[in-house]
Amino acid sequence: MAPKQLLTIVALVLAATVANGALTRRVACPDGKNTATNAACCALFAVRDDLNNNLFNNECGDEAHESFRLTFHDAIAISPALEAQGQFGGGGADGSIAIFADIETTFHANVGLDEVIETQKPFLQRSNMSVADFHSIAAQNDIDPTIPRTPFDSTPNLMDGQFFIETQLRGTSFPGQGGIQGTVTSPLKGEFRLQSDHLLARDSRTACEWQSFGTDQAKLQNRFQFIFEAMGQLGTDPTTLIDCSEVLPVPPALPASSIPHFPAGKSNKDIEQACAETPFPTLPTQAGPQTAVPKVPVD
Repeated sequence: MAPKQLLTIVALVLAATVANGALTRRVACPDGKNTATNAACCALFAVRDDLNNNLFNNECGDEAHESFRLTFHDAIAISPALEAQGQFGGGGADGSIAIFADIETTFHANVGLDEVIETQKPFLQRSNMSVADFHSIAAQNDIDPTIPRTPFDSTPNLMDGQFFIETQLRGTSFPGQGGIQGTVTSPLKGEFRLQSDHLLARDSRTACEWQSFGTDQAKLQNRFQFIFEAMGQLGTDPTTLIDCSEVLPVPPALPASSIPHFPAGKSNKDIEQACAETPFPTLPTQAGPQTAVPKVPVD
């Protein structure tokens, strides 16, 4: 789930805080087109355009989803305790998943990420940036290799709350093979569901917050921005970083037709209510035959 206008977040969220450099007045960038509050951010405009035009093709397709996953998996692999003991534990958002791709991409959780790392190498080389300063909406490719590019919700090209609505729907069948570790049944044909998402949506400690994201677009976007920024700083000293988020384009509002809804064929009776404090909201049901979710397009 992500609009094409946010695609630069996928590969530049870590670059939005570039290491070192002193804050200055707004400066004219050497490209003659852009200005920045810090000269260190100027180089990112060209990187942004290169990624959007030549890697993502200005679409929220397979490369965008995989790049987003790459950043997430690099950042969450952090274990200072193991590192202090001289063992490999991951250093957070440090680019190690690309630097040590022959090791880290063999971990079960990282299966398939070696492909996007290879795809991104020419872009990294052209950028003249370190791997830690370069990186990375969601679908599965390799958990069930028989059904690649299977999305987790019915609107994988929009940064909306449908994922949080649909993960609370009662699962009925697997979209591909059944019995794969870490997966559970999903409510829609062509939609994939991870066991971790299923449990978070139903755990009493997280259910109410999860439910709220389905209908509160502003809250969803604000929390996403805050959490992803924090994740991008794992393993780093924030005082040594520069905020270059001005490089990212401001996304337009969702189209008026994009309102929280139940997929065709589903309604409140299909919800597995988990939030004890707030009833699940009454939503309209999409018209038409029962929803079948298409695969994420190949870039």
